[in-house]
Amino acid sequence: MIIWLFFAVSLIYMELVYHVGCFGLSGGSVFLPIALIAVFASVQAVTVSLLRGKVQTILFWCFSIGNCVVFWVQTIYFTVFKQPLQIRTMLFGGEDALTSYWKEILVAMGKASPWLLLMTLPCV
Repeated sequence: MIIWLFFAVSLIYMELVYHVGCFGLSGGSVFLPIALIAVFASVQAVTVSLLRGKVQTILFWCFSIGNCVVFWVQTIYFTVFKQPLQIRTMLFGGEDALTSYWKEILVAMGKASPWLLLMTLPCV
């Protein structure tokens, strides 16, 4: 239960930071993100709980850092392109994104650095 609570609270926190950082305080439905977060936190918590010892600790940190990286990528992508990153874009249109937009990505990382640092807090 504690593992699920950690994942759920950290994902909600990162979602709030992402939303405020990218969209401001504009309205939006909170039900879909909360439902998705509950599902993701449940899957991660069950997966971590099935293991023991060092493997459990390593997987816990992999999930925690992975969650953080997903929100970092979303924030940087939104800063560059002014739209949320879609799975379709990642799979079919992002082959040369790093090579074509690396300067813009560095600038976006600088612009979004306060939000990125705030998203890192759950991992600390």
